[in-house]
Order: sequence, then C-alpha cells, then structure tokens
Amino acid sequence: MNSLAVSALVMAGITFYAGFYHMLIYAQQTRRRENFTFALTCFAVGLYAVSAAGLYSTTSVAAGAQWQRVQLIALALISAAFLWFTADYTSYKSKTLLYISLVFFFLCAMIQLVDRSGLTLAVDQPSIKEIRLLGLEITYYEATYGPLSTLQSVMGLLTAVYVLWSGARFYQSGNEKRARPLLMAMVVFLVCVVNDAAVGFGLYEFVYTIEYAYVGFVLVMAYALSGALSDALSVAQQRGQELNVARRQAEQATEAEREVREREQRAARQLRKAMREYIGFLERVTAGDYDARLALDEMERASTEAQELLMLGQHLNATVESMVAALDEMQAIQRRYAYEAWESFTRDHVVHSGFRYQTPLTSLGESSVERSGQVSLEGTEHDATVEPDDKAWLEPMTAALQDRDMVSDEHELALPITLRDVAIGVIGARREDIAGWSEDDVALARAITDQLAQTMESLRLLDETQRRATRERLTARIAAQVRSSTEVDTILRTAIQELGQGLRASDGMIRLGVGEGAESLSKE
Repeated sequence: MNSLAVSALVMAGITFYAGFYHMLIYAQQTRRRENFTFALTCFAVGLYAVSAAGLYSTTSVAAGAQWQRVQLIALALISAAFLWFTADYTSYKSKTLLYISLVFFFLCAMIQLVDRSGLTLAVDQPSIKEIRLLGLEITYYEATYGPLSTLQSVMGLLTAVYVLWSGARFYQSGNEKRARPLLMAMVVFLVCVVNDAAVGFGLYEFVYTIEYAYVGFVLVMAYALSGALSDALSVAQQRGQELNVARRQAEQATEAEREVREREQRAARQLRKAMREYIGFLERVTAGDYDARLALDEMERASTEAQELLMLGQHLNATVESMVAALDEMQAIQRRYAYEAWESFTRDHVVHSGFRYQTPLTSLGESSVERSGQVSLEGTEHDATVEPDDKAWLEPMTAALQDRDMVSDEHELALPITLRDVAIGVIGARREDIAGWSEDDVALARAITDQLAQTMESLRLLDETQRRATRERLTARIAAQVRSSTEVDTILRTAIQELGQGLRASDGMIRLGVGEGAESLSKE
C-alpha cells in the first residue's frame, strides 16, 4: 500500500469520526438538522476516501474500475448530501431544485451500482496515468468514463458552483460569520476540482486532490458547526441563567401573591365582621337607640388592612353624633316653637286656663270624686258639674308636667298633655272611695289626653291659618289702595290709615326723610 492510500485511509477515518460526532449532536438536538445532513456528507466523503485508497493500491485496470465505480457512487451520494446540507445550513426556502438534484444523484448512484456496460465505465478503454512527483512514482489504473459518469461529473461540478453561489447569497443576506467558512471551503474545493480535471485530461502531471478538498471541507464546516454549537450552548447557558432568574422572580411573585391572597382573606374576614357590627349598629340607630356607638378598640389594634374600616367606623360614629345633635337641636327648636305658638294662642284668645269637674257626695252615696281638667271618669251627667277654675291643681300634676309622664298614687292621677314632646297642659283626677288605678283607667285617661292634644293642635293650626289668610287679605287690600293713587300725599295717607286700622293702633305716624334731614329729625 503506497503513501497516497495511507493518507486516504487517514482522511477516511477523520471524516467518519466527524460524521459520527455530528450524528450524536443531532440525536440530542433534532431541531438543528444541518448536523444530520452534514453527518451524511461526512459518511459519503469517508466512503470516497476509502475507495480512493483502494484505487491507489490496485495494479490493474479491472481492479481499478471496481474502485472507480465505488468512487462514482460516493460522489453521487456526496453531491446529494452536500446539496441537502447547504439548504439546511443557509435556510434555503425553495425545495424544487433540491428535490430534482437529489433524485438525479440517487438515480446515478443506483445505476452505477448495477450497471456493468459502457454507460458508466468503459473497462476495455484503459486510462492509465503515471505521475512522478517529488521522487515518487504513482500509477492510476483507471477506466475511461462512460456518458453517464461524464454527465454525473459535470452535474457534480455544477453542484459545487451552485453551493458557492448559495454561500455568496447567504453572505450578502447578513450572515457573514456563518457564510465565510462555506465560501472558503468551496473555493478550495473548486480549485481541487479544476486540478483533477486538468490531470484527467493530461494537461500536466499531478496527484488527484479531490479527496483532500473533501476532507478540508469537512474540517472547515465541522469547525463552523462547532462554533455554531458553542454559540448555541452559550445562548442556551444564557437562557438557562435567564430562566433561573425568571424562576426566582416567579417564586418571589408566587410568594408575594400568596401573601397578598392571605391579606385579602384576612381583610375579607375583617370586612365581614365589621359589616355585621356596622349593620347591627345601624339597626340600633334606626330603631331609635341614638346612644349606640361602634366599638373600635379592637379594630385599632388590627393590621393596617383594617384602617379604612376603622376610618369608616369613626365616620359613622361622628355621623350619628352629628345626627343626634341636629335632631336634639331640631327638637329643641320644635319645642320652643310649639311653646311660643301656644303661648301666643292662649294670649290672643281670652279663655280659661283650667276647669274643675266635681261629683257631689250624694250622687255616689258614701264617696266623692274630684277631677281637674276635662276628663270624666266617674259619676253621671245629671249630678256632675264642670266649672272654670284657673287655679285648679292637684299635687301630682306638678311632677307630671315636669317629667312629661304619668304620675299616680292610690287616689290621684295626673297625665301631661304633650305635643311634639312639649307639655302644653296637664290633666288630673282624684277619687276618695276607690284605691288604685286599673289599666283600663290609665288607658282611657291616655286616650282622652292624646285626643285632647291633637284636637287643640288642630284648633291652633286652624286659627293660625285664618290669621294668615286675614293678614294676606289685608295686605293685598292695602297694597291695592296704595297702588291706586298717583299722589304721594294720598299714598302716605292711605298707608298710615290702613296700617292703623289693621293694627288697631291708637296712634300712628308716617314721615318721609333721607340723608341729613332724617338725621336732624332723629336728633330733635
């Protein structure tokens, strides 16, 4: 075995190793298919290097033709795998040309495998080449290529040119780093192809270099793919770090979310509890318990989530206190208004302030009953007397008027006559022959007292309405008479006359004066 065969076998071992290595990479990263197609290319190149070693070791044309056939099959497989790898490496989108070329080269490989006619190799036409280089004598025992082999060789050359063009386009598309190794390998490959073509045609004597070009291509592209793999690993490592950071952030977010959820649940419990307390508080206020207040001590010691509830409770307490104060003020105003209204009513109407009801002893046999007010509890109409008595009074009537509530003992009973929580009078009764007051007695007295208060208030309101109507009629009449005249003296005369009559005044005056004149008159 000569030195060329040994070097070819060494190159075959290198390419097979590279093929198995990238096949393992593809098994772990199936999405990077260029590793798979590159591994297939390496296996085809390794087959070619083995066949080259066999060709270099032969001593006859017949034996050399067998190794030539293996070389042609390997070249067809190399061309097909090479095209497929280039398409994956450059991400070429159009697949029509690729599929046509793949079909052509696979057909060539099949024909080379089974054909023994002159279509592939003309064994009867030897093409022996004797090369003397650097003191070495090398003889190639080859047969002449047939038409199919020649066409296959031309198509292989065109394939190399197409790959070079694809690499240039890939470079121009902005992928300089990835395209540069492919362009460099294809330039060297084309140089070796031209050299082998010149040697084959006998233009000069030199060894075949195509297998060296293939091995160089394998080494360059393996380096490029390893660089891409290293970049991918760096990116993967960076992404792993980013994923770790994202994972930690997700864990922190999950923990924060859990804490937020716990706070929300705690706040929800506090809210439900507070709402129950608030609703109960409002129901008490609605029922008239104006002394009710919210207990906020526990909420003040709670977490910060309850602060808004605390503020709401404080606001409700303040609102109720303001409402109670306003209600007290309004009731005080109403009581004062009712008191003043009744004072005015009793002053303007000359009426007796009290009445006394008495039943003679003879009408009751052994007992007598005395009543102060306007209530009849005992006796009959034929023997009872009702007389005005402005000084009629019983001792319990004082306490009933002050407390605005019923006061009674064994023989005397007193109830205030109240209107809007204002005592406008009091009614009392005494009986000597019966001790104690039954529930029916009290109920009757209360009913009469309530009815009396309502009736007196209705009478007062009717009187007030009549007075207002009279005043409005008088005002309208005076205004009409005043507006009916166009002279100042007549207007003044009419105004003072109508005013005096309307007020029932004994004397009346009217005078016009402004500025300094009026001031001097006032001083006089």
